[in-house]
Amino acid sequence: MIRVLCVALVVSACGSSNTDLAGLPHLRVVATSYDELDRDDDNLRRSSIQIELAYDVEAFVAQHGDCAIIDDVGATLDHIDVELGTSGGADEWGECESPRLGLSAYNAALMNIGIAADHTLEISDSSRTVRAQFPAGSLARIATPSSHSEWSFAAGETVTLAWSHPTDFAELGPVWSHLGVWLHRGSEYDHIEMPAISHSETEIAFAVPSPAPFTGEGFIELFIGNEGGPFILRTAASSCTGADACTAAVTPAYDHTVQIRN
Repeated sequence: MIRVLCVALVVSACGSSNTDLAGLPHLRVVATSYDELDRDDDNLRRSSIQIELAYDVEAFVAQHGDCAIIDDVGATLDHIDVELGTSGGADEWGECESPRLGLSAYNAALMNIGIAADHTLEISDSSRTVRAQFPAGSLARIATPSSHSEWSFAAGETVTLAWSHPTDFAELGPVWSHLGVWLHRGSEYDHIEMPAISHSETEIAFAVPSPAPFTGEGFIELFIGNEGGPFILRTAASSCTGADACTAAVTPAYDHTVQIRN
């Protein structure tokens, strides 16, 4: 493991920029979409985005004696600006971090991502431009009620939700994988797991507890993963120029506000 001695008040910018995109050996771009709370029914998923600029750390440190730091790079995803979140450098343990760009609740507006059209990513600085095309559906998952006309469910009801990517259910093969449907009160992240969770070829079904654990607004979280949360599923870009590899990654998960009635 490569460690570099670096002392700084801001870990993500330990030193000034020492490279550019062209100087990152064996550059690999990973665009990851994480599920955020959705409040409407526009067939888009509210998501935070992280774009990692992974590189051959050992080769870079051997040449430069330091971790890569890049602070003058910009990106767009589907023509929406994505800002630099961390410029790289060494973390508090002295291990090299990849530079990352992002759209998140912490540093910028979130992004609404659909499943019908391909996605275009462009990353550039004065030295190079990286362009990637990702297949439709590779950066979002969406659930829609098929048993109800809206996200309003009563205690004791069986609810069926159509899942946008039924092939995700293949991930449920291993014994350690899990289909989770969690009910949260209000905006709290303490959850109640729904009973009698099952799935067909295209839908997820569950029973609302009776009596209801609460009434009023909350939110439902659906995911395919393990008991701690969702997996990350990866899809190779259909085209990638300017980098050794470009990959889309997504949490197979969807969160939506819900009204619970007795």
